Amino acid sequence: MLWMRVMKDYCGKTYSVFRRVETILLESNGKLRKMKNTVLLEGVMCKGSEFYGCDRSCFHYWREAWLKRAVE
Repeated sequence: MLWMRVMKDYCGKTYSVFRRVETILLESNGKLRKMKNTVLLEGVMCKGSEFYGCDRSCFHYWREAWLKRAVE
């Protein structure tokens, strides 16, 4: 899994976990890939700015090790 430069726009802010990612479908070959310690954050999606104006609005995958739990 890659860290993308556009993800820095979301750093230092607080978000809720939308859901855990256990499995993804690879578009390149149609195979399933299992994921560990990965989440999607609510409302945190790719804006397409670095991908030639892509308008798919895909979620960014976040490794749990990259995140800090918010204090309640």
